[in-house]
Amino acid sequence: MYKSKQLKLIVGLIILFNLIVISTLVSSRLSVYRKLEQLHKDMENNTPLELPDFLVSPISNPGPDGFDQSIIDMKKYAQSFINRGKLPKIKSVLLSPSSPSSPLFEVPQVPYSDLSDDDRILNKLNEYASRDDKHWLTESTFTNYKASIQAKDFLPEKWTDNPVLFYDPRFTLSVYLSEINQQIKNNNRDIVVPFAWSDWVNLTMLNQEFTKPEFKRKTCEDLKSTHDATSKYPFYCINNHDISEKELQVMKLPSKDYVPGFAVRRSPTNRASSVTRQLEGKSHLLTYASNPLSLIFLNKDGPSFSAKIEGKQRIVDGELYVNYLKNKNIELPKDSEVQIVIDPVEEFRKVLAVSNPSKSENSIKAIPTSVVLSEESFIYSIEDKMQELKEYNERLSKLRDMVTNELTFDHKSIADLRLQRHEKQYFDGLNYYSQFENGEEPVYFRLAKLYREADGNYDMGWFYDWRFFNGPLKSLKSGRNLNEAYYRERIIFNRLIRNWFRFTQEKNITSWITESSLLSWYWNGQLTPLSKTAEIHMPVNELFNFAYFYNQSLVIEDITEGFGKYFIDCSTFIHHRGQFTENSVDMKFIDINTGSYLSISGIAKTNETVTEKYLSRFGETTVDNIKGNIYNTRHPHFYRHEDISPLSITLFEGTPVFIPNNVQSILGFSYSQAINRYHNDGYFFSSKLNLWLHLSKLEFIFNEMDENEYKLPNGLLRMNKISDMVENFSSEQILRILEKHEDVLLEYYLTKKSTDIHVQELPHIFNCDNNKCDFKEMKSIKDILQRDKDMKYTELKSKFQFGSPVRKSIFEYEHNDVPKHHIN
Repeated sequence: MYKSKQLKLIVGLIILFNLIVISTLVSSRLSVYRKLEQLHKDMENNTPLELPDFLVSPISNPGPDGFDQSIIDMKKYAQSFINRGKLPKIKSVLLSPSSPSSPLFEVPQVPYSDLSDDDRILNKLNEYASRDDKHWLTESTFTNYKASIQAKDFLPEKWTDNPVLFYDPRFTLSVYLSEINQQIKNNNRDIVVPFAWSDWVNLTMLNQEFTKPEFKRKTCEDLKSTHDATSKYPFYCINNHDISEKELQVMKLPSKDYVPGFAVRRSPTNRASSVTRQLEGKSHLLTYASNPLSLIFLNKDGPSFSAKIEGKQRIVDGELYVNYLKNKNIELPKDSEVQIVIDPVEEFRKVLAVSNPSKSENSIKAIPTSVVLSEESFIYSIEDKMQELKEYNERLSKLRDMVTNELTFDHKSIADLRLQRHEKQYFDGLNYYSQFENGEEPVYFRLAKLYREADGNYDMGWFYDWRFFNGPLKSLKSGRNLNEAYYRERIIFNRLIRNWFRFTQEKNITSWITESSLLSWYWNGQLTPLSKTAEIHMPVNELFNFAYFYNQSLVIEDITEGFGKYFIDCSTFIHHRGQFTENSVDMKFIDINTGSYLSISGIAKTNETVTEKYLSRFGETTVDNIKGNIYNTRHPHFYRHEDISPLSITLFEGTPVFIPNNVQSILGFSYSQAINRYHNDGYFFSSKLNLWLHLSKLEFIFNEMDENEYKLPNGLLRMNKISDMVENFSSEQILRILEKHEDVLLEYYLTKKSTDIHVQELPHIFNCDNNKCDFKEMKSIKDILQRDKDMKYTELKSKFQFGSPVRKSIFEYEHNDVPKHHIN
C-alpha cells in the first residue's frame, strides 16, 4: 500500500513537472513570437531596430526539446529582420541639363502678328523646344545614368540570410559590364556569368512579404481568393510550409525564407486583380522561372557582344560585386563609409574598347532599301526536321557513350559532338513538339488576364506576358497622370520596335511589320494610340534560324541610349505550321519591365486549305486555280509570294523597318473599312497634324458650334461629320489645339519630322492624285517596276537609317523626369 502511494506520488510529480515545463515552453514561445511580431511592427513603422536581449545573449546547452534550437533560429531570423530594415540607398548623380538645340523649323523673321497661322504653328514648336522647363520632354539624349552608392552596402556578408530584394539597373549593368570587361581582358574563351531575375526585373513588390515573419506572409489561398474562377491547374502555386528540399533545389534557392510565402510554378490562366497578377508573375520569376541562356548587348556603333549564363545567383550573394571593386582598385577598410559612383555607360565603353573589333566589323552596314525573299525561305519540310531530330539523338547517344565508357572516351570527339546550350534547347524543343499533333499541343504563351476593377481600369491584360506584368500601362494607381501614362506607353512601344529591328538587322534576320501595324504605318508611320502590340512576320526558315541561335536570350539595348531589356521567347511548337489560333504567335520580344511585347509569326507554305474568303481576294473560285506559292501563318492569314516580296524599307516610329510589297492587297482585304475611316474608337485623324486626336482634345472647339452640326437628335455623335470637320480644321484652329493641350503639342513636335517624311513617301508607293494621298479612298499601288525606276523614291529610301532615338529612355523618364516634374 505504501509503495503504491509512493508510486502514485512520483507519477504525479512527474506529470506536474512536465506540465510546468510545457507551460514554460509555450509561454516562452508565445513571448518570443510576440517580440518578433513587435519587431515586425517596428519595421513597418520605420522604428530604429535593435535585437531584444533574449536574442542577443548566448545560448547554452541546447535541450533535446529543440526549444533552444528554435531560439537560435529566431536569433538568425531576427538578425535578418535587421538586415531587411536597411536596404541600400542609391542616389542619382544628375548632370546639368543640356541646352535647348537650335530651332528645328524655319520661320520668317518678322513680327509674330505678321506670321501666317502655319508659320505660327512652327514658331510654337520652336518656342516649346527652347523652353528650359520643357526641354526634358523634347530631348531624347540619355544623360542621367550615373549613381552614387556606399560601397560596403553590397558586400556579400551584408546579405547573409537576407532575402529582401534590391533593384536598380544602373547597379546591375555596371557590375555585369565590369565582369565581362575583365573576362575579355583575361582572354576567357567563353564569357560566363551567373544570373538572377531579381537583378534584372523589379521584383521589390515582394519585399512587403519578406519583411514579415514567415507565418504572416501571403499564401496561395490569398492569391486564389481574387481569381474569377478556379484555376485548371490547382497546383500552380505552392505555400512556403509545403516546400520540400527537393523543391528548393528546383528553385535554386538556399531556404524557404527566400520564398515570399507562395511560389508560383506556372500561370493559373484565369482572371485576377492587377495586384495578384503582378505578385504571381514576380514570384514565378523569383522561384521557378528558368534563367535566360545568354545576355546580348546591342551596340549602335558596331556588332553586339554577349555572355553565357551559368547558375542562379544574385549579385549580392556571389563574387560579381567583389570582382567589380577589385577591377576598380577599390579597397574597403573595416567599417568603411566610402561612396563610389557607378557608371554603366563608362563600363559599356570599356567593353567596346577591349573587345577591339576590327574596322571592317565595326562599320555599320547600310540597311538595304529592298529585300527579295526566295520561295525556299517559306518552304517547310517536316521530313527534314525529323531527320534533324534523328541526327541529334544519334549525336547525343554517341556523346553519352563516350563520357560513360572509358574505352570510347576521347576529348577531341567529345568536343566535336558537344552541343551549345542554344542548340540543345532547340533540339529538346523539337523532341517535345514531336509528341503532339498539330492543334493538340498545349498553349505556349500565357497572358496577364485581368478583370475590370472599380478604379475604371478597362485593360483586360490580353497584351502582357504574365511573367513580366507590372500593372496596366494606362493605370493611374501608380500616381501617374493621364499624360504621363500615355507618354510612358509611347516610349515603351517605340523602344520595343527600335531594338527589335536593330537586333534583327544586325543579325541579318529578315522581318517586316504587317496587319494592324501595317495599318498604323499607312496612316502616319506611327503606332496608333489604340495599339496594344506590334505585329511582325518573318519567313518560317528565318524563324527557325532565329530560334536556333537566339531563343531564350535577354537583349539589352545600347547602354548609351537607355536601359531597355527584352526577352526573346520562342514557342516550343513553331514546327507545327497548320492552323491553331491559340498558338498563332510563334515568338515574342518582351519588354521585361512591363510585360508588353511584339507579336512575331512565321509564314510558311503548308498543306492548309485556303479559306473561301481568301479565294475571293486572290480572284479565284477554287484552290486548284491558284497559281504560284501561297503561304500562311497559324492564325491563319494567307499571302501570295508577290504580296510579300520584295520588301521595301520605310520608317515606322522613326525606326527603319520593312513593309511587304503589296500593301494595298493586304490592307484592303483585312481592313477594308479602317483604311478610309478617319475615326476610330473616340479618336479622329488630323491630316494637318498627322496625328490621331482624342475627342476630348477637340470638344472646346465643338462647344463653340451649333451642336446640331455634329450631333443627332438623340444626342449621339455624327462620327463621319466630326471626322470631316476635324479634317477641315483651319490652321488657326490647329494652333488653338496646340496652345490648349501640351500633350498634343509634344506629340506633334516629336513626330513631325517622321510623319512629314511619310507624307512624302506615300505618293511614291500609291497612285495618288497630284502627288498627294488622302485616305478617303485607298489608291491602287504602283507596280514594283515603276517603284524601282522612281529615282526620287530610291533617294528617299536611302535615308531611312538608324539615327538618334525619337523618344527618351524609359529609365530617365520614370526615375528622373516624372518625379521632378509631376503634376497631379
